[in-house]
Amino acid sequence: MTASNLRQRHEVKPLQYTPGIYRLLTTLHVGDQVPEECYILDNRDGTIPPWQVYTRDEDDCGLDLVLIDLSNSRQATLFDPQQWIARRVLAQPTKILAFPPYLVGIDGAEPRGMLCDLVQQARAVAKEAQHRKPQPRKGGNTE
Repeated sequence: MTASNLRQRHEVKPLQYTPGIYRLLTTLHVGDQVPEECYILDNRDGTIPPWQVYTRDEDDCGLDLVLIDLSNSRQATLFDPQQWIARRVLAQPTKILAFPPYLVGIDGAEPRGMLCDLVQQARAVAKEAQHRKPQPRKGGNTE
């Protein structure tokens, strides 16, 4: 998928409540694409990357997903495997947390850094996207 095919965040409002996001995430399996309504991390230009489930683990504690951005990868070379930008998401019915983005595809690559609340980020992004939304021009001749 090329950058020109990606939709803008102001076109797709993200889900902003934990139970709805959690239910959506629990339906995903390895290879599934994450719906655009589920905020993971947008590109700097406001486009929504196509996140895909890379790994999935579920137990009594909740859901552990590693998601990869299919539009942002580094091709394999003779010495390195293909790599993708990834984000690890830990989801429970009452809280959804995510690690900062990192490169996956390298043996032993693990996310580092502080967890953030994905729902809080989705709310902030939705508010920002509303302000970025192109406004129609008021009156006047456009010629």
